[in-house]
Amino acid sequence: MIRSGAVTWNWRFAGYGAALGLVAVIVVFSGEVLTGTYLMIGSIAAAIVGLAPERKARRPVIIVGVLFGVSILLGSILALWVPLAVVGMFVVGYLAAQLAARKPAGVVALSVILPLTAIGLTYHGIANSAKVAGLMILGAIGSYAWAMVLPKYEGEVPQPPQLTPPEAKHYGLVLGVAGALSTLVAFALDVDYVGWLVGSTLLVIRPTWDLLSARGIGRMVSVLVGGTAAALLLLADLPTPAIAIVLWLVLVTMAATSASRWYVTPAFTSFLILWALLYGQAERNGVKVKLDERVVDTVIGVAVAYLVSGAFLLLGRVAANRPHDEARVAS
Repeated sequence: MIRSGAVTWNWRFAGYGAALGLVAVIVVFSGEVLTGTYLMIGSIAAAIVGLAPERKARRPVIIVGVLFGVSILLGSILALWVPLAVVGMFVVGYLAAQLAARKPAGVVALSVILPLTAIGLTYHGIANSAKVAGLMILGAIGSYAWAMVLPKYEGEVPQPPQLTPPEAKHYGLVLGVAGALSTLVAFALDVDYVGWLVGSTLLVIRPTWDLLSARGIGRMVSVLVGGTAAALLLLADLPTPAIAIVLWLVLVTMAATSASRWYVTPAFTSFLILWALLYGQAERNGVKVKLDERVVDTVIGVAVAYLVSGAFLLLGRVAANRPHDEARVAS
């Protein structure tokens, strides 16, 4: 493992990432670039979670990966009707926080189900999202197979933090309002990719202001870097073998740096998602426009996260000071 303060490189996780992307790279080499890209996107969850020391601790890989696809389907159904999408994102956000307080694995609902449901809003109906979700689930199955094959090693399994019931009630309201408001804003602005905006809100929002600030800034910078890299390489019109190698290196680097203190993961996810959306679009202006949209939607989504968190923080302070003020007036 190599540490440089803000960025950590784990060679074991890099090897795991190389294994995760092997089948997808072969598919890309065969000429099916989009199919291979979506298979690789299905491995994102495993790349981020990393390779646990014990095989029994690796089982969540397939659960998280399958939830990637299922969440995309759920979001695409909600997107059929704007009021349903707004109310649905509030409900999913609130319930995700409650689940995180009751089950240790419930943190998956916060980190995967909620933002992926938001990203699914980009699609409209099962017919448009089923193929993407299916390829992502296949990628997750392949990730699980590799996790079971690779050898065990000495190490501790990190335990995800668990919310207390009072924290879950408050945070559930924050998530619900943030999800509903960002969905409403995205549809009101008539953006091309609703999920980019709403997903940005729900991927950065956190229970405390300090965590939100660090994550919000990190996401905006990472999205800009990853999106620009994807756009430049798309415009370079790389041959298929070069595309396969580039996509493989992106997944490997994502896995290797997943434990970094800096929030660098969105650079790699943005690269893969933009590549899937823009590959084959020959017009240079079209690629630039989509990159600009990605960056602007991210900024708006992060701004909504700050707005909602700031409003709840202010309301909390007002509520905390009210008894003191009433007691002082009475005296």
